[in-house]
Amino acid sequence: MRSRSGIFHTLVAGVSAWVLASCSAVQVSQYSEQARASNVVPESWEYPSETGTSVTALTELVSSDELSALVQQALEANPGLQQALVTLKIAQLERVQARANLLPSATASLDAGRSDGSDASFSPSLSVSWEVDLWNRLDDKLNAADLDIQSARYTFQAARDSLAASVLRQGLLLIYQQQLSDLEASRLSLLETQSALTEQRYRSGLVEVEALHSARQQAASSRATLAAYQQAVQEARQDLAGLIGQPVDALNWTVPGALPDVVMPLATLPDQDLHRRPDLQAAYLDILSQESSATAAYKALLPSLSLSAALSDSSTSLTQSLFRDPVWSLLGSLSAPLFNGGTLRAQAEIEELSAAKAYWAYQQTLLNATTEVENGLSRETSYAAQEQATVAALSASEATVTSYETRFRQGLVSRLEWIEQALNVWSLKAQLAEIRYNRLSNRVDLGLALGLGADK
Repeated sequence: MRSRSGIFHTLVAGVSAWVLASCSAVQVSQYSEQARASNVVPESWEYPSETGTSVTALTELVSSDELSALVQQALEANPGLQQALVTLKIAQLERVQARANLLPSATASLDAGRSDGSDASFSPSLSVSWEVDLWNRLDDKLNAADLDIQSARYTFQAARDSLAASVLRQGLLLIYQQQLSDLEASRLSLLETQSALTEQRYRSGLVEVEALHSARQQAASSRATLAAYQQAVQEARQDLAGLIGQPVDALNWTVPGALPDVVMPLATLPDQDLHRRPDLQAAYLDILSQESSATAAYKALLPSLSLSAALSDSSTSLTQSLFRDPVWSLLGSLSAPLFNGGTLRAQAEIEELSAAKAYWAYQQTLLNATTEVENGLSRETSYAAQEQATVAALSASEATVTSYETRFRQGLVSRLEWIEQALNVWSLKAQLAEIRYNRLSNRVDLGLALGLGADK
């Protein structure tokens, strides 16, 4: 018959071997290292910016104190941003919950009772329990909660930056829509004059009825376009008020007649530019958090050690039951999961797959960020060429109108001929306004892509 000592040593050896085998299974793929070694970021931008201004905030791009003030109002009152702030606060409270698991828990109770023919009895008790973090499982969960908080902070910052860019773009859009409305109103005035003159010439038998119908059609079409532009102005104003978190009636901003200057942000090295982006920082922290959660989930397969202590007493006197020597007990418990239908291992594998998902989300965010910068830089080049060509065309058209005006005063051309040339000017002005709006809006987008934030 084997001795008790031999049985004990055999049991200890078996448990030790099982624990070591379990520990070797706690190996989570290091997706964070793969993310750091990623070669998705180019060494230099394909369309480098020859000129650019070094700024630290999106509002520094736009030379408009009014738009900067609207950005600050939005940062304080936008409902969507406030939701992101609440998400951050929730992450901070979840960290408190994770931290509490590392600490002992204590429960106190007091039972009082009385039966017929006997004195009242009081039975106070105090129990304390604590799970010893043998494998740092609880610490891994706490680390994941800390990383979630950091990620939530970067996500909140990304939401602030995106909101600031949206307000600036919407402000530029409102100015542009107002410009189109004003230009179309001037164009309609010319078309109505043209229609009236054509009608006079038709009554005099100088033109055919088709010319009269064409003039009236152009004027009617311009009225429809003007109504559409005016509606676009109202909608742009409503959208801007929504971003600020105010009703449209409370939007106290007089729309200027011209677009403000927006400087070109400076693009340096891709690594430096993209490192400023909070969405990339948040995506990387999500990988680290999921890795910690996966490690903790695998460690849940290992044995756990819990300590518990209890103090209790009973007396007919409440004072004596609380202050005289109580009965105490101390218990240590070593437990390990044997059979749970694969639930714990499935949960661990789910957490590891979540880490893989976070890795690919990071890769997607990184690719999107690179594409946004490259597209922004290439669009700047394209818009610059478009603007230069349109300015030249407008200058030539205005020179032609000036020449026709002089010849009209000399009686060499009719007023209708002068109006036809003037209509070309208004069309080119509208085209130039669109190009300039697109160029300035793209610079705001590029600043956001380069990691410029709402704050300095």
